[in-house]
Formats: sequence, structure tokens, C-alpha cells
Amino acid sequence: KSQQNFYGLFGVGIEENNLITNVGFQWDWESQRYFTMVSFEEFSHNYFDFKSRVGVAPYIGEFEDVHTWLMLEYHYNEVSNESNILPVVRFFKLNYLLEVGFGKNYFVTLMMHL
Repeated sequence: KSQQNFYGLFGVGIEENNLITNVGFQWDWESQRYFTMVSFEEFSHNYFDFKSRVGVAPYIGEFEDVHTWLMLEYHYNEVSNESNILPVVRFFKLNYLLEVGFGKNYFVTLMMHL
């Protein structure tokens, strides 16, 4: 009736013409109704980024339905020394995920699981 996942994270990118890397982990637990997540990433410039989420599904659908999550995300970034709480709406159907975060640090995420 529920599942939890643990992910190892690794990334490489360019910031202001400098190579930057990051490593981290993400853990989440979810049922058909509730969601929690914790994520920690450390970047090669010796700073870290921390996120956590809690969420609830306003309805429980069948497997092939569009599933909706209403979430709150806490985000702390060591470089800016800022912490924010923002509302997030997630839509999920089969292998497709769309998330929209609202507020000062808004974002849009589109993901397809292969």
C-alpha cells in the first residue's frame, strides 16, 4: 500500500564557464494519499542544497488516470543563505510527470520515465 525510494544523485554542469559537479541523495515515501521527500546535494564549490516536501493527493484514481498531488516544499540554499517554502502541484500519468512550483523561486519540471 506504500513504497519508499532511495536515489543517489550525481551531476555535471557549467556555471560561469567553470565545471561544477554535485553529489547527493534523495529519499521519499509515498502511499496513494501521502508523500514525503528529503533531498541533500553537495556541490563542488563546497556548498549544499537541502529540500524537503510533504504532500497529499486530493483524490485516489485508477492506475491509468491522471494523479494530482498538492505539496509544500521547503528549500534551503547555503550560497544565498535563503530558505523558502513554496506550493507545488504535481500531475502524474503513467510515465509522465509535470510539476509546477509557485512563488519567488518558481519552477516547471517535465519528466518521462523510460
